[in-house]
Amino acid sequence: MITLSYPLAGILCLLAAFGITFFWPIGPSRRNHLASEMVLIVLFAAAGGFIYASGWLPESVSWLAAMGIGLIAGIAAVVFRDVRRFFNYFRNQAYKYTHPYYWYGRAGRAMFGGAGRSRRRR
Repeated sequence: MITLSYPLAGILCLLAAFGITFFWPIGPSRRNHLASEMVLIVLFAAAGGFIYASGWLPESVSWLAAMGIGLIAGIAAVVFRDVRRFFNYFRNQAYKYTHPYYWYGRAGRAMFGGAGRSRRRR
């Protein structure tokens, strides 16, 4: 039977989580990323648990705190991926259906240009 030590499992989980966070390709659709984001949170929480079990953390830290820190790191990684996805795919784009008389239509034209465009389509 093959056994895997806790420190090695923690490091592997951490490396996999960092790999998904920083190097995994990001597409424009949100629904395609739900599984990878759930895996990301689980990997960070598991890394915290394995690192706690290996004895690398002080004894004053409980296993719940180690898993909580991993959970918070996983949520931060998901937010980082979402911000990265926003800047890659949705920056400087206007929504398709905006009404020119609503406040967000005027604010969008003021912030992103479009003063030369006609307000109405004919």
